[in-house]
Amino acid sequence: AEVLVPSLTFVASFQAVTAAGCVPVACDVLPETGTLDLNDAEKRLTSRTIAVMPVDYASNPWHLDEVYDFARRKALRVVEDAAHASGCRHHGRRIGSFGDMVCFSFDGIKNITSGEGGCLVAFDAEAARPGMTAADGARLGSDLTFSTRLIVDLTLAADDWLSRELTAHRPDVIVGDSMAFWAKLAAKKHGIPFVSSTTTFAFNRFSAKVIGQNGAGFLQFLLAQPRINRQLKRLRAAGYTAKSVFGIIANDNETETVVYTSPEFQPCADTFSEKYHFVGPLLRPAQSSFEKLPGRSLICISLGTVNNDALPFYRACLAAFGGDPRFQLVLSAGTQTDLAALGPIPESCTVRASVDQMAVLDCADVFLTHCGMNSASEGLWHGLPLVLYPQTPEQHGVANRVAALGAGVPLTDPSADGIRRAVETALTDPSYRENAQKLADSFRRCGGAAEAADAIEHAAN
Repeated sequence: AEVLVPSLTFVASFQAVTAAGCVPVACDVLPETGTLDLNDAEKRLTSRTIAVMPVDYASNPWHLDEVYDFARRKALRVVEDAAHASGCRHHGRRIGSFGDMVCFSFDGIKNITSGEGGCLVAFDAEAARPGMTAADGARLGSDLTFSTRLIVDLTLAADDWLSRELTAHRPDVIVGDSMAFWAKLAAKKHGIPFVSSTTTFAFNRFSAKVIGQNGAGFLQFLLAQPRINRQLKRLRAAGYTAKSVFGIIANDNETETVVYTSPEFQPCADTFSEKYHFVGPLLRPAQSSFEKLPGRSLICISLGTVNNDALPFYRACLAAFGGDPRFQLVLSAGTQTDLAALGPIPESCTVRASVDQMAVLDCADVFLTHCGMNSASEGLWHGLPLVLYPQTPEQHGVANRVAALGAGVPLTDPSADGIRRAVETALTDPSYRENAQKLADSFRRCGGAAEAADAIEHAAN
């Protein structure tokens, strides 16, 4: 990513850009004022340009109206270097009381000093956040503004390289994961057939209801629209088709789409066209075998590979089943868990950072799962009743669907007693296993990898 910076400034302006992992692009300045020459800046725009950094040189902010107008037209962020402009006014308004992002310096020679330091004034909450952190992963499914910004940033960052590669090789078809939105955008930009590979549920305005969006979420979406539209304008400026964020994240009924589930499991399957190929889950076979203790019900518990830092929950699972001679427990606790912190492990319990899940499910009687699409499909493939303990919005969508089809029991109380009650319900009510087996049968009726390959070849031809 690139940031337009006037060449007449202290080196700190350039250092701030490079510290953020971006490339500063030096632009000429106006000889009358020493401020950014926007005519020269426009010549230096590329698809990688994400921001412009005007410098209020010598306490002179007179050019800000033109800079903000330029930024709006080019869909850029403005990071105003106001190190010289503390206390200044522009058309009667103090610098820092308006704009996009405004940076002040509290260096020892400035009007306000802290010895060394500075201040950032941001006019939307997203701009004030630091870069990606581990916690941001959880935001991707729930914060549409944040997700849209990442989509746009990634697409534009890859634009030059990807355009060169596609021009040089001119593939017959592009197959992209449904979450790799830049693949779909690039295919449209370059006029290449596209196939969406969808490892979650297929998404349209009907199936979206499975997530259970509430009124508050819809209100947040409406309030976020101006910021979302600003991001989409950046895509359009680089030659991409981006009418709406929904048009990016959802495929229309003319896009060849391979979905790795059955029509019976897919919500609102009848609202999708024949271009959607429900090929069933493509699951690897077990790589080993697992020994089930005779006379016991085997419970497999896993919260997946990402959001699995749940030490209190794992302790509750051990307390629920560890001393009960009716049960055998296999707990996959993930690499984020300190297994030693679980204390003594009962003899009937197996606790590992990871297990061969398909091997365990081959002989399990019930599966307590976080409801990731892959894990839920593995459990249902084996005809197992599920106990549903989702951790993210996408997982809640899968859990809602399993519950609606009567193949799983929601876990609403993650205490030892609550876990035991949910598991016993799944084991003793035969309807859960019967409904899970119906979904297992629907998976096996699907066309699998051969149907997926046919869809890709059809798109290419």
